[in-house]
Amino acid sequence: MGGHQQGHQPLRRLQAASLHPAQQPPGLPANRIRALHVGPDGRLWAGAESAGLSLYDADHNRFQPINARYAGPAHRRLARLLSQASVVALAAGPGGQLWVGTERNGLFALRFDGQRRLVALRRVPQPGPQPGLAYHAAALALDADGRLWVGTMGAGLRCLDTRIPAGAGDLAAALAGAPNVRALHLDRRGDLWVGTDRQVLWVASAQRRAPGPLVAKALPTPYADIQSVLLDSFGRLWVGTTYGLHLWEAAAATGTELPLRLDHYSQFLPVDNDPNSINSERVHQVFEDRNQVLWLAASAGGLNKVDLRQKPFHNLQRQGALAG
Repeated sequence: MGGHQQGHQPLRRLQAASLHPAQQPPGLPANRIRALHVGPDGRLWAGAESAGLSLYDADHNRFQPINARYAGPAHRRLARLLSQASVVALAAGPGGQLWVGTERNGLFALRFDGQRRLVALRRVPQPGPQPGLAYHAAALALDADGRLWVGTMGAGLRCLDTRIPAGAGDLAAALAGAPNVRALHLDRRGDLWVGTDRQVLWVASAQRRAPGPLVAKALPTPYADIQSVLLDSFGRLWVGTTYGLHLWEAAAATGTELPLRLDHYSQFLPVDNDPNSINSERVHQVFEDRNQVLWLAASAGGLNKVDLRQKPFHNLQRQGALAG
């Protein structure tokens, strides 16, 4: 990718690479997908703008909206509200648990049985000086200890102990000084990465498990409107923002210092008519698949694809938009 860079060769795209147009499976209530998540049971969930939550039925190659028709009588009112919400974050846990973060309707907690029937549905209130249910739950991350980390817009980072019986859990404040949390990532070591408006914060695994408020260390470089944070399987940190993609090289993990080489930093930006350039400066999602391939979702131009096993990164593929 062109633009300002330090310490890296440009990422390049392959001219011949493209996604084949795909027929969208039926059942999705809208095309503006804001969140995708695969749970521990292999189920694929999709969250849409102003169209709620849907579950992919692989047997019939279709999506099933979670709406009032899907829910039983006890949950129809909340299911109807969820079906009209903008779903922006998802996290699934054991026992059919699913947490759904929305843009204006707060956090929903759902539970499904083995037959995919909805058996529990509630909204999780936000405590504090402005308590209520109508808040922006922008990011979710569930750790191995059963704690759900919730990034909110306006109320900072919150934590919900999912082991507490339903209705008794509280969204407790977890981190001071960062009212807007836009992105969360739990890496393989259990470290928590927090994307605020302009900073990336790191919380070591041991500190995350300790009682009391979190103590975080900040990366020295400010960013423009962080959208996503990911530590890849090689220990490199990728940060997607509204102004470019940022990359930090890995360093030895000590548990007390940032596991990154702060002198090895790169920023990648689009350059007009440059085939070695990313296709948009706005990178909304960064995802690594099981083949160690990094996928970058951009607001203009679709997807970019990076093979992490190749270094310097020269195998960026600009992917055409999928047919709707």
